[in-house]
Amino acid sequence: IKITTKEEKLPNASHNKAIVTPIMIIWIFAIIVNGVENVFYLTGIDDHAPVTISHRGVNDKNGVQNTIEALKKTAKFKPDYVEIDVHETKDNQFIIMHDENLKKLTGIDKEPKYLTVKQLTQLTAKEDGHRGKVVSLDQYIKAAKKLKQKLLIEIKTTQHDSKNFVANFNKKYGQTILKNKYQVQSLDYTAVKKMHQLNSKIPVLYIQPYNLTYPHSAADGYSMEYSTLSSDFIWQAHLQNHVVYAWTVNNTAEMKKMMYEHVDGFITDDVAKLNTTIEDFEGRKSYAERLLNYMTAFPILD
Repeated sequence: IKITTKEEKLPNASHNKAIVTPIMIIWIFAIIVNGVENVFYLTGIDDHAPVTISHRGVNDKNGVQNTIEALKKTAKFKPDYVEIDVHETKDNQFIIMHDENLKKLTGIDKEPKYLTVKQLTQLTAKEDGHRGKVVSLDQYIKAAKKLKQKLLIEIKTTQHDSKNFVANFNKKYGQTILKNKYQVQSLDYTAVKKMHQLNSKIPVLYIQPYNLTYPHSAADGYSMEYSTLSSDFIWQAHLQNHVVYAWTVNNTAEMKKMMYEHVDGFITDDVAKLNTTIEDFEGRKSYAERLLNYMTAFPILD
């Protein structure tokens, strides 16, 4: 039977202390961050209304996504940006379409990359009882300019794209994007990095479907799926002067929760609801009213 001496116990105790210390530091940091957020919110410091962004250019199913017909209706709600999706065509032009296949909206079982822009703009898309023409990026920008509506353009890449996809996009639209103060985003980090290299003055966001850790990247900000977006991610992004947009947020309680955590913008299918929620949230200026906001955003569970 081995008898453990006092001297033999000391290294283990020291080892345990080394493990506990970093954990304690993390908890202390988290408490401090949360406390600072509470003070900032309840005292009204760092108040700013978030950017409003219409997801695929619609408001509460008022038209077919990514069509000019829907854009005209949605622009009346005055979103800061209308988010649209861009694919490359067979003739290396650019079409407004979210899905990689046309079948869902047009009934044509083909990918945009295998049709010319002329062929694509002859198609009619159907969704939620509405109809709308498939349009090129040129056509959509022309309509947006008339409405004085800013755009958030998502670059959708596929394995079939040309090698010069991003370079061609920047060459054709870079100056227009800068002049009209549009923004660009993409789920493809290679496209984000390339766009930043070609035109560093254009704000380019990196889209992330989930939050595992805060990335250090060439992006000017992040567009994050809201259910995994944390206040810690937003805090770290702001420390590096990066904006954070949450998508796709359609629930009032979630909107308020994200505003409390100082998210910079919302991508939503219901701009009207978002406008009302922001007005209500920002309109509560007294300490008591802000506490009510807090309880609405973070309800106490039984």
